[in-house]
Amino acid sequence: GRFRAGDMEDATETLEALLDILHASSGSVLAAGPPLSSASASTTASSAPEVAQRMSDADFVDVASRLACQPLCIAHKVFGMEYIDLCRCTFCGATGEPCVTGSFTLQVYIAELLQLQPPAGMPIFG
Repeated sequence: GRFRAGDMEDATETLEALLDILHASSGSVLAAGPPLSSASASTTASSAPEVAQRMSDADFVDVASRLACQPLCIAHKVFGMEYIDLCRCTFCGATGEPCVTGSFTLQVYIAELLQLQPPAGMPIFG
């Protein structure tokens, strides 16, 4: 195929990567530094900034994407959202435990959007 695993395949992935970099480079995330694993914390007395310097840029962005920023970075102020995933059984209607997820983007299938019924008098698109 044209695309390989790990390659940037579309605009959404590129946008998410840019927003992760903005988040990772915010002052509050840099001050917190990457979390140390229990193994590395017990065998070395390195500070968080020293550990961050030994990581590749991509690894640091990956780790930093899981750290909270307070105050919110520009990426979270503009694009950040939290939503609740709730699985429902199509046979009996029972629901599972809700799961709160944070993200910069929400991927939606166009077929799902086309099935939505707009309020009376409002066109679907435009």
